[in-house]
Amino acid sequence: MERKHREEVVRDFQSSANWWWFASHLLASIHYISGLSALLLSIIVASRPPVLMDNHADIVVQNLAWISAFLTGAISFLSAKDSSVRHMQAYRMLQEAIHRYLHAETPDYELLVKARETGAMLIDYAQQSFRSIPDLKIL
Repeated sequence: MERKHREEVVRDFQSSANWWWFASHLLASIHYISGLSALLLSIIVASRPPVLMDNHADIVVQNLAWISAFLTGAISFLSAKDSSVRHMQAYRMLQEAIHRYLHAETPDYELLVKARETGAMLIDYAQQSFRSIPDLKIL
């Protein structure tokens, strides 16, 4: 009975952790797909391969250069990789707290709450100063 009660308590926290895991992988995918696309397009524009050199070559090359520049700027502006890392750190922190809660002799609910709050602050790092985050060593 005790185990079932603990699993019910953890369900909401696990939902947050699962979302952070998904967001981390999504942001990492966006970062790498955009980066590789920008790299490939830059190489194509710089090398001007014969297959692209027809009557409208200048227009094609200009459009590819514009798309490459846009993707490069988007990668820099969005910081998807950094955000992905913060989401994964938050996920791991909350997963550790969930594991401790489920397997401890005397579960500490406050540990779960503090782990989720600290994880949320890690994710929102871009909107606040890192120094304003309280003690990150909660576990």
